[in-house]
Amino acid sequence: MLKSILVASDLSSRSKPAVQRVVQLAEGSGAALCVLHVVEDDLLEDRMRQEIRSAEDYLTDQVTGFGKPAVCDVAVTTGHAFHVIGEEARVREADLIVMGAHRRQFLRDVFVGTTIERVTRTAGRPVLMANSKTGERWRRVFIATDMSETSAMRPARRRRSASWTLPMSPSCTATRRSRGR
Repeated sequence: MLKSILVASDLSSRSKPAVQRVVQLAEGSGAALCVLHVVEDDLLEDRMRQEIRSAEDYLTDQVTGFGKPAVCDVAVTTGHAFHVIGEEARVREADLIVMGAHRRQFLRDVFVGTTIERVTRTAGRPVLMANSKTGERWRRVFIATDMSETSAMRPARRRRSASWTLPMSPSCTATRRSRGR
């Protein structure tokens, strides 16, 4: 069962479905929710304070509009997004990190990778990309795993498959497939 969820928002329209979906997920599971925005730390001090206040107000209003869960914290901090997201998830002992679809920047994506890719590689926690229309039940859920400790799939390692039920979604079945078998 989910006890703590962290959603990272860049305040864009691509993050809105993730925030709305995670509010529903937190309400359905009873999990504590942290809505996080990271302000890059290369701004002047006054501009950075203004960005932080503006982001806090925006996210508080957004979460309230979606039906703020009982335990919900809005956090705005500074740094490099993928480092801060991973660190906040560890500090808050988040069971799940939720992010919206990423903005496609071809050259940057090729050489550096997207924020969601870097979070997935470094956070050591499951990452869910929520980019579908909100308000609808999830009809299809895709779960990719390498069956490692990071994937937290111990039951699936002992058996050929494992099942989960995600709030707001159909039942999901994960099947371990090995190469050459």
